[in-house]
Amino acid sequence: MKSIAIVGAGLRGLASAAYLKSAGHRVCVFEKTGAYGGIWTRVSEHAQINTPYYGYTFHPTNLWESHRPRKREILENLERMVTAEGLESSIRLNSPVRGVSRPEPGRWLINGDSEAFDAVLVCTGFLDQQRRPPKELIRGFEGELLLPYSFDVAWLAGRNVTIVGSGATALDMLVAAHGSGAKNANLIVKPGAGIHDIGAVYHAIHAVKSNPLLYRLTKRKGAVAGAARVGITRVLQAENVRLRDRQIEAIEERETVLAGGERLKTDVLVWCTGWDSPVPPWVDDYAGDPTLVTATCPSCLDTAGFGYGSATAHAKALRAALEHGFTEQFKSGSHECDCAQEQATFSRHIVLSLMLYYWRHPGGGRVLLRGLKDGLKSNRERWRRVDEPGWSRALAFLNAPLGF
Repeated sequence: MKSIAIVGAGLRGLASAAYLKSAGHRVCVFEKTGAYGGIWTRVSEHAQINTPYYGYTFHPTNLWESHRPRKREILENLERMVTAEGLESSIRLNSPVRGVSRPEPGRWLINGDSEAFDAVLVCTGFLDQQRRPPKELIRGFEGELLLPYSFDVAWLAGRNVTIVGSGATALDMLVAAHGSGAKNANLIVKPGAGIHDIGAVYHAIHAVKSNPLLYRLTKRKGAVAGAARVGITRVLQAENVRLRDRQIEAIEERETVLAGGERLKTDVLVWCTGWDSPVPPWVDDYAGDPTLVTATCPSCLDTAGFGYGSATAHAKALRAALEHGFTEQFKSGSHECDCAQEQATFSRHIVLSLMLYYWRHPGGGRVLLRGLKDGLKSNRERWRRVDEPGWSRALAFLNAPLGF
Protein backbone atom coordinates (compact mmCIF):
# COMPACT_ATOMS: atom_id res chain seq x y z
CA MET A 1 0.00 0.00 0.00
CA LYS A 2 1.20 3.48 -0.96
CA SER A 3 -0.03 6.81 0.38
CA ILE A 4 -1.12 9.23 -2.35
CA ALA A 5 -2.09 12.90 -2.00
CA ILE A 6 -4.63 14.07 -4.58
CA VAL A 7 -5.01 17.81 -5.08
CA GLY A 8 -8.55 18.67 -6.10
CA ALA A 9 -11.88 16.96 -5.39
CA GLY A 10 -13.51 17.47 -8.74
CA LEU A 11 -14.68 14.65 -10.97
CA ARG A 12 -11.20 13.62 -12.10
CA GLY A 13 -9.71 13.85 -8.61
CA LEU A 14 -12.50 11.76 -7.07
CA ALA A 15 -12.53 9.20 -9.90
CA SER A 16 -8.76 8.85 -9.51
CA ALA A 17 -9.13 8.47 -5.74
CA ALA A 18 -11.72 5.73 -6.23
CA TYR A 19 -9.49 3.92 -8.72
CA LEU A 20 -6.36 4.11 -6.58
CA LYS A 21 -8.19 3.06 -3.43
CA SER A 22 -9.73 0.07 -5.19
CA ALA A 23 -6.16 -0.84 -6.23
CA GLY A 24 -5.21 -1.05 -2.55
CA HIS A 25 -3.62 2.34 -1.94
CA ARG A 26 -4.38 4.96 0.70
CA VAL A 27 -5.59 8.26 -0.72
CA CYS A 28 -6.04 11.71 0.78
CA VAL A 29 -7.91 14.29 -1.32
CA PHE A 30 -7.24 17.98 -0.63
CA GLU A 31 -10.03 20.34 -1.70
CA LYS A 32 -9.74 24.12 -1.33
CA THR A 33 -13.51 24.73 -1.15
CA GLY A 34 -16.14 23.50 1.27
CA ALA A 35 -17.68 20.93 -1.06
CA TYR A 36 -16.47 18.25 -3.46
CA GLY A 37 -17.55 18.15 -7.08
CA GLY A 38 -15.35 20.77 -8.71
CA ILE A 39 -16.91 22.81 -11.48
CA TRP A 40 -20.23 21.01 -11.05
CA THR A 41 -20.80 22.72 -7.72
CA ARG A 42 -20.56 26.14 -9.38
CA VAL A 43 -22.34 25.87 -12.72
CA SER A 44 -26.02 26.69 -13.16
CA GLU A 45 -28.67 24.03 -12.70
CA HIS A 46 -29.32 23.69 -16.43
CA ALA A 47 -25.66 22.98 -17.31
CA GLN A 48 -25.18 19.59 -18.96
CA ILE A 49 -22.28 17.43 -20.11
CA ASN A 50 -20.85 17.96 -23.58
CA THR A 51 -20.72 14.27 -24.51
CA PRO A 52 -23.37 11.53 -24.55
CA TYR A 53 -23.62 9.70 -21.26
CA TYR A 54 -22.13 6.48 -22.64
CA GLY A 55 -18.86 8.36 -23.06
CA TYR A 56 -18.94 9.90 -19.60
CA THR A 57 -18.78 6.86 -17.36
CA PHE A 58 -16.05 7.44 -14.80
CA HIS A 59 -17.02 4.70 -12.29
CA PRO A 60 -19.04 1.44 -12.37
CA THR A 61 -21.65 2.96 -10.03
CA ASN A 62 -22.68 5.59 -12.60
CA LEU A 63 -26.38 5.48 -13.41
CA TRP A 64 -27.80 7.96 -15.90
CA GLU A 65 -31.44 8.99 -16.16
CA SER A 66 -31.08 11.12 -19.26
CA HIS A 67 -28.97 10.99 -22.38
CA ARG A 68 -27.18 14.25 -21.61
CA PRO A 69 -27.14 14.53 -17.81
CA ARG A 70 -27.31 17.88 -16.07
CA LYS A 71 -25.73 19.17 -12.87
CA ARG A 72 -28.02 17.27 -10.50
CA GLU A 73 -27.26 13.89 -12.07
CA ILE A 74 -23.52 14.53 -12.16
CA LEU A 75 -23.41 15.38 -8.46
CA GLU A 76 -25.63 12.43 -7.59
CA ASN A 77 -23.29 10.08 -9.42
CA LEU A 78 -20.27 11.61 -7.70
CA GLU A 79 -21.93 11.14 -4.31
CA ARG A 80 -22.82 7.54 -5.19
CA MET A 81 -19.19 6.84 -6.13
CA VAL A 82 -17.83 8.47 -2.96
CA THR A 83 -20.19 6.40 -0.81
CA ALA A 84 -19.52 3.14 -2.65
CA GLU A 85 -15.75 3.51 -2.30
CA GLY A 86 -15.87 4.88 1.26
CA LEU A 87 -14.07 8.08 0.30
CA GLU A 88 -15.82 10.39 2.76
CA SER A 89 -13.06 10.13 5.35
CA SER A 90 -10.38 10.62 2.66
CA ILE A 91 -11.61 14.05 1.51
CA ARG A 92 -10.28 17.12 3.33
CA LEU A 93 -12.48 20.09 2.54
CA ASN A 94 -11.37 23.69 3.00
CA SER A 95 -7.78 22.49 2.64
CA PRO A 96 -6.01 24.48 -0.10
CA VAL A 97 -2.58 23.22 -1.12
CA ARG A 98 -0.22 26.19 -1.04
CA GLY A 99 2.84 24.14 -1.87
CA VAL A 100 4.52 20.75 -1.69
CA SER A 101 8.05 19.74 -0.76
CA ARG A 102 10.11 16.62 -1.29
CA PRO A 103 12.74 16.30 1.45
CA GLU A 104 13.81 13.00 -0.07
CA PRO A 105 12.82 10.88 -3.10
CA GLY A 106 9.39 9.33 -2.72
CA ARG A 107 8.50 11.42 0.34
CA TRP A 108 6.15 14.32 -0.25
CA LEU A 109 4.96 16.87 2.29
CA ILE A 110 1.86 19.01 1.77
CA ASN A 111 2.05 22.62 3.00
CA GLY A 112 5.09 21.71 5.07
CA ASP A 113 3.11 19.38 7.37
CA SER A 114 4.74 16.31 8.85
CA GLU A 115 2.40 13.81 7.16
CA ALA A 116 4.31 12.23 4.29
CA PHE A 117 2.99 10.80 1.02
CA ASP A 118 4.59 8.49 -1.52
CA ALA A 119 3.16 10.37 -4.50
CA VAL A 120 1.13 13.41 -5.54
CA LEU A 121 -1.58 13.59 -8.20
CA VAL A 122 -2.58 17.13 -9.18
CA CYS A 123 -6.19 17.33 -10.40
CA THR A 124 -6.90 21.04 -10.11
CA GLY A 125 -8.92 21.00 -13.32
CA PHE A 126 -8.89 23.09 -16.45
CA LEU A 127 -12.20 24.92 -16.01
CA ASP A 128 -11.26 26.95 -12.99
CA GLN A 129 -11.20 30.59 -14.03
CA GLN A 130 -13.70 31.95 -16.54
CA ARG A 131 -12.33 34.17 -19.24
CA ARG A 132 -13.68 37.70 -19.25
CA PRO A 133 -14.06 40.08 -22.19
CA PRO A 134 -11.18 42.52 -22.75
CA LYS A 135 -11.70 45.69 -20.73
CA GLU A 136 -11.16 47.90 -23.75
CA LEU A 137 -13.94 46.04 -25.60
CA ILE A 138 -16.64 46.63 -22.97
CA ARG A 139 -15.45 49.93 -21.51
CA GLY A 140 -18.55 51.73 -22.77
CA PHE A 141 -21.03 48.92 -22.09
CA GLU A 142 -23.94 49.99 -19.87
CA GLY A 143 -25.72 46.64 -19.70
CA GLU A 144 -25.17 43.61 -17.49
CA LEU A 145 -22.23 41.20 -17.95
CA LEU A 146 -22.81 37.56 -17.00
CA LEU A 147 -20.39 34.61 -16.96
CA PRO A 148 -21.53 30.98 -17.15
CA TYR A 149 -20.96 30.36 -13.43
CA SER A 150 -23.10 33.35 -12.48
CA PHE A 151 -25.81 32.68 -15.03
CA ASP A 152 -29.47 32.71 -13.92
CA VAL A 153 -32.26 32.34 -16.46
CA ALA A 154 -34.58 34.44 -14.30
CA TRP A 155 -32.55 37.53 -15.27
CA LEU A 156 -33.20 37.18 -18.99
CA ALA A 157 -36.97 37.35 -19.42
CA GLY A 158 -38.03 40.20 -21.68
CA ARG A 159 -34.46 41.44 -22.27
CA ASN A 160 -32.13 41.59 -25.28
CA VAL A 161 -29.45 38.96 -24.68
CA THR A 162 -26.18 38.59 -26.60
CA ILE A 163 -24.16 35.40 -26.07
CA VAL A 164 -20.54 35.27 -27.22
CA GLY A 165 -18.91 31.87 -27.78
CA SER A 166 -18.87 28.93 -30.16
CA GLY A 167 -18.71 26.04 -27.71
CA ALA A 168 -21.22 23.84 -25.97
CA THR A 169 -21.52 26.22 -23.00
CA ALA A 170 -22.61 29.03 -25.31
CA LEU A 171 -25.27 26.76 -26.79
CA ASP A 172 -26.50 25.93 -23.30
CA MET A 173 -26.82 29.65 -22.60
CA LEU A 174 -28.67 30.21 -25.88
CA VAL A 175 -31.18 27.45 -25.13
CA ALA A 176 -31.69 28.84 -21.63
CA ALA A 177 -32.18 32.39 -22.94
CA HIS A 178 -34.69 31.23 -25.53
CA GLY A 179 -36.61 29.17 -22.98
CA SER A 180 -36.63 31.98 -20.40
CA GLY A 181 -38.60 34.31 -22.64
CA ALA A 182 -35.79 36.64 -23.68
CA LYS A 183 -36.96 39.37 -26.04
CA ASN A 184 -34.06 38.60 -28.39
CA ALA A 185 -31.28 36.01 -28.07
CA ASN A 186 -28.22 36.60 -30.28
CA LEU A 187 -25.39 34.07 -30.54
CA ILE A 188 -22.05 35.41 -31.81
CA VAL A 189 -19.62 32.68 -32.90
CA LYS A 190 -16.22 32.57 -34.54
CA PRO A 191 -16.30 32.73 -38.33
CA GLY A 192 -16.49 29.18 -39.62
CA ALA A 193 -17.55 27.60 -36.32
CA GLY A 194 -19.87 24.62 -36.75
CA ILE A 195 -23.17 24.32 -34.86
CA HIS A 196 -24.58 20.79 -35.03
CA ASP A 197 -27.84 19.19 -33.99
CA ILE A 198 -27.38 15.87 -32.24
CA GLY A 199 -28.90 12.88 -33.96
CA ALA A 200 -27.95 9.28 -34.68
CA VAL A 201 -25.29 10.34 -37.18
CA TYR A 202 -23.67 12.70 -34.69
CA HIS A 203 -23.55 9.95 -32.07
CA ALA A 204 -21.65 7.74 -34.50
CA ILE A 205 -19.26 10.59 -35.33
CA HIS A 206 -18.73 11.28 -31.63
CA ALA A 207 -17.91 7.63 -31.00
CA VAL A 208 -15.28 7.69 -33.75
CA LYS A 209 -13.78 10.94 -32.46
CA SER A 210 -13.67 9.51 -28.94
CA ASN A 211 -11.72 6.45 -30.01
CA PRO A 212 -8.09 6.86 -28.91
CA LEU A 213 -6.84 5.02 -31.97
CA LEU A 214 -8.89 7.06 -34.46
CA TYR A 215 -8.89 10.44 -32.75
CA ARG A 216 -6.03 11.97 -34.73
CA LEU A 217 -7.72 11.05 -38.00
CA THR A 218 -10.69 13.29 -37.14
CA LYS A 219 -8.65 16.44 -36.45
CA ARG A 220 -7.64 18.95 -39.08
CA LYS A 221 -4.90 21.50 -38.50
CA GLY A 222 -6.35 24.94 -38.04
CA ALA A 223 -9.94 23.71 -37.84
CA VAL A 224 -12.38 25.82 -35.85
CA ALA A 225 -14.06 24.01 -33.00
CA GLY A 226 -17.78 23.45 -33.21
CA ALA A 227 -20.48 22.51 -30.73
CA ALA A 228 -23.57 20.34 -30.71
CA ARG A 229 -26.83 20.10 -28.79
CA VAL A 230 -30.06 18.18 -29.09
CA GLY A 231 -32.71 20.27 -30.87
CA ILE A 232 -30.41 23.25 -31.45
CA THR A 233 -31.67 23.65 -35.03
CA ARG A 234 -35.19 24.28 -33.74
CA VAL A 235 -33.89 26.92 -31.34
CA LEU A 236 -31.85 28.67 -34.04
CA GLN A 237 -34.96 28.87 -36.23
CA ALA A 238 -36.99 30.63 -33.53
CA GLU A 239 -38.19 34.14 -34.35
CA ASN A 240 -36.33 35.77 -31.45
CA VAL A 241 -33.00 33.95 -32.04
CA ARG A 242 -30.23 35.08 -34.37
CA LEU A 243 -26.86 33.48 -35.18
CA ARG A 244 -23.95 35.64 -36.38
CA ASP A 245 -20.46 34.38 -37.30
CA ARG A 246 -18.68 37.71 -37.35
CA GLN A 247 -16.02 39.45 -35.35
CA ILE A 248 -17.08 41.88 -32.63
CA GLU A 249 -15.77 45.40 -33.17
CA ALA A 250 -17.17 47.03 -30.05
CA ILE A 251 -19.68 46.65 -27.23
CA GLU A 252 -20.94 50.08 -26.30
CA GLU A 253 -23.82 51.43 -24.23
CA ARG A 254 -26.47 48.76 -24.91
CA GLU A 255 -25.37 47.54 -28.33
CA THR A 256 -22.94 44.99 -29.77
CA VAL A 257 -21.30 46.23 -32.97
CA LEU A 258 -20.25 43.55 -35.46
CA ALA A 259 -17.89 43.65 -38.41
CA GLY A 260 -19.77 45.23 -41.29
CA GLY A 261 -21.58 47.67 -39.04
CA GLU A 262 -24.50 45.53 -37.85
CA ARG A 263 -25.70 46.51 -34.37
CA LEU A 264 -27.43 44.16 -31.95
CA LYS A 265 -29.39 45.46 -28.96
CA THR A 266 -27.73 44.10 -25.82
CA ASP A 267 -29.18 44.48 -22.34
CA VAL A 268 -27.35 41.38 -21.08
CA LEU A 269 -23.98 40.15 -22.37
CA VAL A 270 -23.16 36.48 -21.62
CA TRP A 271 -19.45 35.79 -22.21
CA CYS A 272 -18.68 32.12 -22.96
CA THR A 273 -15.19 32.01 -24.45
CA GLY A 274 -13.69 29.35 -22.22
CA TRP A 275 -11.65 29.02 -19.08
CA ASP A 276 -8.06 29.38 -17.94
CA SER A 277 -6.38 26.63 -15.96
CA PRO A 278 -3.41 27.95 -14.01
CA VAL A 279 -0.99 25.22 -13.03
CA PRO A 280 0.16 25.39 -9.38
CA PRO A 281 3.56 27.14 -9.43
CA TRP A 282 5.23 24.48 -7.32
CA VAL A 283 4.66 21.86 -10.04
CA ASP A 284 7.59 23.28 -12.03
CA ASP A 285 9.98 22.52 -9.19
CA TYR A 286 9.58 18.78 -9.63
CA ALA A 287 9.63 18.27 -13.38
CA GLY A 288 10.74 14.76 -14.22
CA ASP A 289 9.71 13.09 -10.95
CA PRO A 290 7.45 10.14 -11.88
CA THR A 291 5.73 10.20 -8.49
CA LEU A 292 4.18 13.60 -9.26
CA VAL A 293 1.64 13.62 -12.07
CA THR A 294 -0.28 16.70 -13.19
CA ALA A 295 -3.65 16.59 -14.93
CA THR A 296 -4.53 20.14 -15.97
CA CYS A 297 -4.20 20.42 -19.75
CA PRO A 298 -7.50 21.10 -21.61
CA SER A 299 -6.12 19.93 -24.94
CA CYS A 300 -5.36 16.47 -23.59
CA LEU A 301 -8.33 16.12 -21.27
CA ASP A 302 -11.24 17.75 -23.03
CA THR A 303 -11.11 15.53 -26.08
CA ALA A 304 -14.06 13.26 -25.44
CA GLY A 305 -15.45 13.79 -22.00
CA PHE A 306 -14.06 11.25 -19.62
CA GLY A 307 -14.99 7.90 -21.13
CA TYR A 308 -13.97 4.61 -19.54
CA GLY A 309 -10.26 5.13 -19.25
CA SER A 310 -9.46 8.82 -19.58
CA ALA A 311 -10.88 9.88 -16.21
CA THR A 312 -8.25 7.78 -14.47
CA ALA A 313 -5.44 7.85 -17.04
CA HIS A 314 -3.17 9.94 -14.82
CA ALA A 315 -3.91 7.76 -11.81
CA LYS A 316 -2.94 4.72 -13.86
CA ALA A 317 0.35 6.36 -14.84
CA LEU A 318 1.05 7.17 -11.19
CA ARG A 319 0.25 3.60 -10.20
CA ALA A 320 2.73 2.34 -12.80
CA ALA A 321 5.45 4.53 -11.30
CA LEU A 322 4.72 3.33 -7.75
CA GLU A 323 4.14 -0.36 -8.38
CA HIS A 324 6.37 -1.06 -11.38
CA GLY A 325 9.17 1.45 -11.01
CA PHE A 326 8.49 3.51 -14.13
CA THR A 327 11.16 6.21 -14.11
CA GLU A 328 9.72 8.69 -16.64
CA GLN A 329 7.25 11.36 -15.57
CA PHE A 330 3.92 11.03 -17.37
CA LYS A 331 3.74 14.21 -19.46
CA SER A 332 0.52 14.01 -21.47
CA GLY A 333 -2.08 16.10 -19.75
CA SER A 334 0.53 17.97 -17.75
CA HIS A 335 1.80 21.52 -18.06
CA GLU A 336 4.74 20.18 -20.08
CA CYS A 337 2.83 18.16 -22.64
CA ASP A 338 3.35 18.93 -26.32
CA CYS A 339 -0.29 19.31 -27.29
CA ALA A 340 -0.45 23.12 -27.30
CA GLN A 341 -1.22 23.33 -31.00
CA GLU A 342 -3.79 25.24 -32.99
CA GLN A 343 -7.36 24.94 -31.83
CA ALA A 344 -9.00 21.59 -32.54
CA THR A 345 -5.63 20.02 -33.30
CA PHE A 346 -4.23 17.72 -30.64
CA SER A 347 -1.15 15.54 -30.55
CA ARG A 348 -2.90 12.41 -29.36
CA HIS A 349 -5.73 11.09 -27.25
CA ILE A 350 -4.98 10.83 -23.53
CA VAL A 351 -5.57 7.05 -23.46
CA LEU A 352 -3.21 6.47 -26.37
CA SER A 353 -0.62 8.58 -24.54
CA LEU A 354 -0.95 6.29 -21.54
CA MET A 355 -0.55 3.19 -23.70
CA LEU A 356 2.64 4.62 -25.22
CA TYR A 357 3.87 5.55 -21.75
CA TYR A 358 3.54 1.91 -20.70
CA TRP A 359 5.13 0.64 -23.87
CA ARG A 360 8.28 2.77 -23.47
CA HIS A 361 9.22 1.19 -20.14
CA PRO A 362 10.77 -2.24 -19.52
CA GLY A 363 7.98 -4.55 -18.48
CA GLY A 364 5.38 -2.01 -19.55
CA GLY A 365 3.89 -4.42 -22.06
CA ARG A 366 2.74 -6.68 -19.25
CA VAL A 367 1.26 -3.70 -17.41
CA LEU A 368 -0.56 -2.68 -20.57
CA LEU A 369 -1.98 -6.16 -21.06
CA ARG A 370 -3.19 -6.17 -17.47
CA GLY A 371 -4.90 -2.83 -18.05
CA LEU A 372 -6.54 -4.10 -21.21
CA LYS A 373 -7.73 -7.21 -19.36
CA ASP A 374 -9.25 -5.11 -16.58
CA GLY A 375 -10.83 -2.78 -19.11
CA LEU A 376 -12.33 -5.62 -21.10
CA LYS A 377 -13.86 -6.97 -17.91
CA SER A 378 -15.33 -3.55 -17.17
CA ASN A 379 -16.77 -3.29 -20.67
CA ARG A 380 -18.24 -6.78 -20.43
CA GLU A 381 -19.95 -5.96 -17.15
CA ARG A 382 -21.31 -2.76 -18.62
CA TRP A 383 -22.66 -4.64 -21.62
CA ARG A 384 -24.75 -6.80 -19.30
CA ARG A 385 -26.46 -3.80 -17.74
CA VAL A 386 -30.13 -3.55 -18.53
CA ASP A 387 -30.58 0.18 -17.94
CA GLU A 388 -28.94 1.26 -21.19
CA PRO A 389 -30.03 0.65 -24.77
CA GLY A 390 -27.96 -1.79 -26.75
CA TRP A 391 -26.83 0.77 -29.31
CA SER A 392 -25.23 2.95 -26.64
CA ARG A 393 -23.44 -0.05 -25.15
CA ALA A 394 -22.14 -0.91 -28.60
CA LEU A 395 -20.89 2.63 -29.12
CA ALA A 396 -19.20 2.43 -25.72
CA PHE A 397 -16.93 -0.31 -27.06
CA LEU A 398 -15.90 1.97 -29.90
CA ASN A 399 -15.59 4.89 -27.49
CA ALA A 400 -12.97 2.98 -25.47
CA PRO A 401 -11.57 -0.13 -27.16
CA LEU A 402 -11.40 -3.00 -24.69
CA GLY A 403 -12.50 -0.58 -22.00
CA PHE A 404 -8.99 0.76 -21.42
